[in-house]
Amino acid sequence: MNPIEDQVRAATRAEASTLREVRPLRLPPDAAAHRVARSRVAVRWPRRWQGWLAPVAAAAVVIALAISLVTIRDNSNGPVVPPTGPVPAAAGVPEYYVTLYTPPQPATPTPTATGGSAPCIALAPGKPECRPASPTDLLVGDTFTGAKVSVVSPPKGTSFYGVTGAADDRTFVVDTDTTPGVSDVCQPRTFYLLKIAPGSSSPAQLTRLGVPPLSCIAAIALSGSGRELAVALLGKGSALEQLRIYSVASGQLLHSWSTRNSSVFDQGADLGNDENRGVSWVDGDRELAFPTFLLVRGAKVPGRNQWDFTEQETVRMLDVSAGGSDLIKDSRVVWSTSSPTTNNYPPGCQWGFDPMVSADGKTVVCVSVNAPATAQLKKVVPWRLSWLAYSVSAPKAPPRTLYEVTVDAPLSSSEQLAQLWINASGSTVIGARGSGFDLEKPAFFGAISGGAVRSLPVPPDVIFGAPPAIAW
Repeated sequence: MNPIEDQVRAATRAEASTLREVRPLRLPPDAAAHRVARSRVAVRWPRRWQGWLAPVAAAAVVIALAISLVTIRDNSNGPVVPPTGPVPAAAGVPEYYVTLYTPPQPATPTPTATGGSAPCIALAPGKPECRPASPTDLLVGDTFTGAKVSVVSPPKGTSFYGVTGAADDRTFVVDTDTTPGVSDVCQPRTFYLLKIAPGSSSPAQLTRLGVPPLSCIAAIALSGSGRELAVALLGKGSALEQLRIYSVASGQLLHSWSTRNSSVFDQGADLGNDENRGVSWVDGDRELAFPTFLLVRGAKVPGRNQWDFTEQETVRMLDVSAGGSDLIKDSRVVWSTSSPTTNNYPPGCQWGFDPMVSADGKTVVCVSVNAPATAQLKKVVPWRLSWLAYSVSAPKAPPRTLYEVTVDAPLSSSEQLAQLWINASGSTVIGARGSGFDLEKPAFFGAISGGAVRSLPVPPDVIFGAPPAIAW
């Protein structure tokens, strides 16, 4: 993170408690909507917050650097995550994760070749750490102990931007961009295969893939077998929205679908990474699931110059072996939900956070943030925070509650949840909860299974209930 971004982030955190989260109108994006500022302490912001992000975008500083290096081996920089006591495994939770990571630096300015010093802004008053405008590394960590397995530096002149994992918990695909400190989803990404071997002499090995550089990425998803990479691409200008499948071994394009329907994929702001939960491989890698988001205008409000709107969210399933090239015509809706915009926190799935589809294709998991409707922002109300599971075979049936907690807090505190990983049946979730506008640490991070929770060590840079790119 560069100093300007640090200052913006600090100012935003200080002022955020005075703001009310507003559910936005969902309008077709234009090219300008695809440009957002890159935060090195990345956070997955809901689409409804896009208006708040304009000052951050204005603060970004472009740093033009060149790509190099084809194969990079592990670069271990010493312990990063302090070990904790052992945590019992829960329903097949993977042992290791890979996440974007910017190591903390001393608050002392770093000398430069010209005799000056590199800028370094403290994260918060009294904190002896800062985050310089430096490339983002990859951290391989132990899910249950918090121990560091490996830290991998990006190729010279680049910064890691996204990560997605296969089912074996050893195979990952990551991508890079060439502008540390600046975000633009339409800048080209270069793809690499990351293989981890904890306990070996080479615990992490990075190799460039033959997949061509791609721009305007909405989501990436490595198949469970690790053989195919799905990439969702946003339309820019007159370009079509696309979903492509590439061979990991050869980099060859295997199949491509497109559409002019701008409701597909995630059209919102993402400050930190290429989304790895917006597209899912299911049914033994025979199908791909992806979401659509749409705002539908209803009747005009009597006596007022405005209309009622309903937010509609669906999950569509695409048979990757069936041929065709039209993303909408060749896919089918397997689940849907809707809610009126008149209630900021309605029951059911929270609109604007991608639902996740289990690998067996039978379950849709989402988060629910429900609070009573009131105009008094400082009034303490009961927030009902839930992780919900819907059956694809009975999409209209009431969901099963995986876990729920009630929190008494002012409506202005804006409680948030996230689901980060689910097992093959959708019965176990790794989730996080952010409370209010505390950007430093989630109120909860752990595994949810069988109606119980097991707290896990918080990976670095996981903040406000929504992490930077992290994959298991």
